[in-house]
Amino acid sequence: MRCCAHIHNLIVKDGMSVMKVVLEKIRESVSFWRSTPKRVEKFKEACGQLGLSYSKKLALDFTTRWNSTFMMLETALNYKDVFPYLKQRETLYKSLLTNE
Repeated sequence: MRCCAHIHNLIVKDGMSVMKVVLEKIRESVSFWRSTPKRVEKFKEACGQLGLSYSKKLALDFTTRWNSTFMMLETALNYKDVFPYLKQRETLYKSLLTNE
């Protein structure tokens, strides 16, 4: 069984390497908004202003565990409208993705 899990892990990592640039930008965005309590509070306030509930805090992944990357993407996707909103209000925030 361990061999199957290892092969599965290698396949997923290979597939994720195609999205390396996008994953790095999302990772940078999540890291930026989690880095200080004040930024976390700004993020929560922005969620409220956009009518979104901050039910799940932003998850930062461990690059060696693909399932943590999935959880990071899943939570970031819930807040996809918050990131551009905050880009207009925070000059230090540079990692915003485009819709493409």
